[in-house]
Amino acid sequence: MSSLEDNDDRPRDSVLDRASSFCTGTDRRLWWLVVAVVGAMIACWSIGMPYFSGPDEPLHASRAWSVVHGQIIGEETNIGGFRLVEAPEWLDADRNDTSCYRFDPEQIAGCFSLEPSSDIVTTRTQGAQQPLYYAIVGWPFRFSDHGLSLILVRIWSGFLTAALIASTVVTARNSEFRRWLLPATLLACTPMVFYISGVMNPSGMEIASGLLLWVVSISIFCDRRIYGRLFWRFAAAASLLILVRQLGPLWFVVIFASCVLLSTVERLKELLRMRQFRLAALAVAASGVLWASWSYFVKPLAIADSGFGVDGTTTGLLRLQIGRLWSVIQEAVGVFGWIEVRLPLAVYLIWIVGVLLFVGFALTFGSGKYAVAPILVLLGAIVLQTLGEFSTLRELGFMWQGRYTLPVLVGVPLVAALAIGRAKPAIKVSSVSKWTGGVLLWAALCLSFHQAERRYMVGSSGPYRIWDYGAWNPPVPVILLLVGFAVTAAMWVLICAASTKYVGPSLSNDGNLSK
Repeated sequence: MSSLEDNDDRPRDSVLDRASSFCTGTDRRLWWLVVAVVGAMIACWSIGMPYFSGPDEPLHASRAWSVVHGQIIGEETNIGGFRLVEAPEWLDADRNDTSCYRFDPEQIAGCFSLEPSSDIVTTRTQGAQQPLYYAIVGWPFRFSDHGLSLILVRIWSGFLTAALIASTVVTARNSEFRRWLLPATLLACTPMVFYISGVMNPSGMEIASGLLLWVVSISIFCDRRIYGRLFWRFAAAASLLILVRQLGPLWFVVIFASCVLLSTVERLKELLRMRQFRLAALAVAASGVLWASWSYFVKPLAIADSGFGVDGTTTGLLRLQIGRLWSVIQEAVGVFGWIEVRLPLAVYLIWIVGVLLFVGFALTFGSGKYAVAPILVLLGAIVLQTLGEFSTLRELGFMWQGRYTLPVLVGVPLVAALAIGRAKPAIKVSSVSKWTGGVLLWAALCLSFHQAERRYMVGSSGPYRIWDYGAWNPPVPVILLLVGFAVTAAMWVLICAASTKYVGPSLSNDGNLSK
């Protein structure tokens, strides 16, 4: 559906114009702005969530502590990819059991407190996982101790993720499809992206790397204009995606293959003749070799019987998996903590309807392979999730979470944006529609953060005025966190909206590459 802008849109446009005048400076200025804003958003999550409330956070924290103190692998166990390492007692998962609240969304987090001792003990950890993420984010453990060091690690990890998101925004702004690619980036960054980046878990960096790889690959393979920095962003995003978590190479292949198929033979031939592209490909190949070597010797994908396995016929198990798709989709949008913090239904509907609108626009106005690409990416993610979970059902049960497939799922609105951006004639959307969409996404982000704080402070069904009743409180007054998050979330939406008005370098009419 398209509509022309009218005079009533001028006051709203003037706001975007003023914001655009600030956001459309140099790439460096925009990059630092997004790092600061998104980093502050994620820091609100980092400070506002209870210790070890993130999924498997004690295991990831002890892994990071051991890596930055020189213990890269640890002692092998008979429990899948776990290893035994030396770490402080307050990081020991068995001594910091959060089960008093993590399985009951009405139980506040005040029943848990960190183990006070910093004595070094032997503890189990995610020792078989790739060490890169833990080496990058764990350095605050070198000079700080106890709860403060965990918060510092969370914040530092969040700002690294913010840097990847900032590179995504800069790349999208310089694309000829910026008018649709930037709103699609807003949709791709679901509440789960910001939450999981705010606790200690490599999923945040993995998802942000996948997001950057999608946008960079769309620019490289489909834009008429490409420039040198795209290749280094491609190499960095792909290498991080491959080396941060164990399934990274699979996500890389899906993203890379999808964008190659959306390209043209002429563009592929041109890229193969470019030295920068070949060097970037060599860096990605080296990352693949490192991943393969680590996987062969350390075996991070090894699994052991968890006691939660499920038996049944193949047909019966597949039927159960299909029945879980709604839950998996919810988890991709946002189910926090240890899969017990569910959000208001409105949040899920806003995000799902937004993505479906992009897919519908692509099917309606797109042409050829571009029109069906979003559907194929979505179906591919569902198939991968189904097969991945099915392969371990008898040992691990229904363990697959929606965030696991987010590096691929974020590509659905992005590929749809490519199809819409290529439509002729160009589609125009009224400012009323733009503002409505932006306000809804902002409100959904704020609802998500408030609901997470509410769950831990007063219970999921407790009072909405959590600042008056909280029996557990974060280290910073929650009203400051709520206001800070609302302000930075509004700035995040405004930056992406304003950047769509950026006027990039002129493109040649013959479609040749601008090198």
